[in-house]
Amino acid sequence: IQSRSTIIYPTASAAYRITPWLDVGFSAHLVLAKFDQTTVSYADLGQCLNVEYQPCDSLSTLVASATSFSGTFGVLLRPTANVAFGVSLRTPASLEAEGILTPQAPKSAPIMVAPGQAFLSTRLPLLLRTGVRYIAMDGDFELYDLELDATYEAWGAAQGDGPRIRVPTLGAVKNVDTLVVHGY
Repeated sequence: IQSRSTIIYPTASAAYRITPWLDVGFSAHLVLAKFDQTTVSYADLGQCLNVEYQPCDSLSTLVASATSFSGTFGVLLRPTANVAFGVSLRTPASLEAEGILTPQAPKSAPIMVAPGQAFLSTRLPLLLRTGVRYIAMDGDFELYDLELDATYEAWGAAQGDGPRIRVPTLGAVKNVDTLVVHGY
């Protein structure tokens, strides 16, 4: 029901002009992720006759973090002084986050459930960006430019069936394995 997650990409980059009309570049990314998510689950402990019965809802908060790596490759092509084409490709990143799942028992069964260690597995997509630019010049002065850009994000391929949350032990419950289906 709520996600306060943050993913940061600290980056180191280098570029080189191979010819006056061709530049190439590479970026190395450290992927730092912090997940802070709250969910509500229906927890029937034998006392709920109606799935819409809110006292059977269990609120849980997952706080986890992960570190991964990714890279971006780019090319800029200038066939004329007025036209430039660019393309960049960022590689996918796999995140294996480790943290704590803190559940609250449903109101219909006020029992204490201790927090448990949790693991969140997810992937960030391949990103392909491309663009073309036309520059109108008057001597050394740029009058205007026109740009057309496109981005493709491969979420369906990256997420597959969806992110997976595993909790080895949560009170009396063992081996919780949940798949969060996004349907990309």
